[in-house]
Amino acid sequence: MTGAPRMPPFDASAEGAVLSACLYRGAAAVDEVVDLLTPDRFYSETHRRIFEACVALASDSSPVDPVTVGTWLREHGRLEQVGGLAHLVKIVASAPALTEGALRAYATAVRNCATLRDVLATCQRAAAEIYEGVEETEPFVQGLEAKLHDVTMARRSVAVTPMKEVLRGSIEALRRRQQSGVVGGIPTGLVDLDFVTGGLHETDLTVVAARPGMGKTSFALQLAIEACRRGRGALFFSLEMGEEQIGNRVLCMDARVNLQGMRTGQFRPAEWGRLDQAVRQGGSLPLFVVDQGDTPLPVMRTIVRRVQSSLARENRSLGVVVVDYLQLMTGRPGKHTRDEIVSEITRGLKGLAKESKTAVIALSQLNRDVEKRSDKHPLLSDLRESGAIEQDADNVLFLYRADYYDEHATPRGVTDIDVAKQRNGPTRRVQVMFHAESTRFEDHR
Repeated sequence: MTGAPRMPPFDASAEGAVLSACLYRGAAAVDEVVDLLTPDRFYSETHRRIFEACVALASDSSPVDPVTVGTWLREHGRLEQVGGLAHLVKIVASAPALTEGALRAYATAVRNCATLRDVLATCQRAAAEIYEGVEETEPFVQGLEAKLHDVTMARRSVAVTPMKEVLRGSIEALRRRQQSGVVGGIPTGLVDLDFVTGGLHETDLTVVAARPGMGKTSFALQLAIEACRRGRGALFFSLEMGEEQIGNRVLCMDARVNLQGMRTGQFRPAEWGRLDQAVRQGGSLPLFVVDQGDTPLPVMRTIVRRVQSSLARENRSLGVVVVDYLQLMTGRPGKHTRDEIVSEITRGLKGLAKESKTAVIALSQLNRDVEKRSDKHPLLSDLRESGAIEQDADNVLFLYRADYYDEHATPRGVTDIDVAKQRNGPTRRVQVMFHAESTRFEDHR
């Protein structure tokens, strides 16, 4: 005996309640739910057409009621499709008494059902592909994760915050800062840099750029470690180095031993003691490493959420996400020029910073034009694909060492950190010391 066919998730009562409110209360009701719903979120084709008419009329500042909606539907050849004017009147007559906030609750129920239908359709398509045969498992799984992420993002409503709440949040943050006596963001551990930038700030995209060999990776890794020592988690996407190389950098920084020794394992007993201690200390850091060479942005988002969930179980939060480096990232298929790809990536990284409420640090290469000048301090125009990067980044930091170009420059290791762009602060140059042997940056005093 064959059972009744299973129906996809939908809530006819909630859909009817939303439409009856729109037809009865007019544009005010439409405005209340339009950030949550689009016509395609309704399961019933009739309901989709009616809501489409309501939104169109409200957008034109026209009255929204059964007569105007009926007229709009007639002009578009859809009135009989929805059951005529009598059906619109029937919807109004069946309107439930909605208390304050109830309309958005009904709209949310409609949207949630639509999201579940989207998930169901995505999984059904994935199942069909699996039965037909999947050649490469990892790209297939990554693509499925990306599609499910898109479904999740589509259901997010737009937050509208009254200015009094914005100002209240600002003044409370200022008072916390005053009481704690620390910088506003996550400290970098470099005093002069923190003085200029206030640390690393949640929702900011910071681009760290330099020519190869200046210490970009070590600098970003050190910022991530410092965030961990301040009680925040950090996630390091290494698109170039393997996890063992990253581990070696961490050990060198903490144990203050020569990186070259990592290749031979030849250390003095005292150095081995410091290395053992560094392993114990580093093992307690909430620092996570992903060393997959080609990690698309949607997969990065999935990993970020996964790490956030893991940290939340320990009552911790993710503070810093590092991407090393930007030019190794790939965009979605269909982007033809490198400028289009980089523009998509930088917008995506800024979006990642906002939605995850983390400080995102993206490392970037410089083009070779800097080598042609007598003054080799980098400029914003030296960024590869500089237009998109400069536009989307909240902050741009350049690293420059004179001894990289002049072996006779003294003292060795003096590094300029040029804050070339800071959306919410001054541009300024500070100096730190880079100890190349241990790949460690310290304050220059």
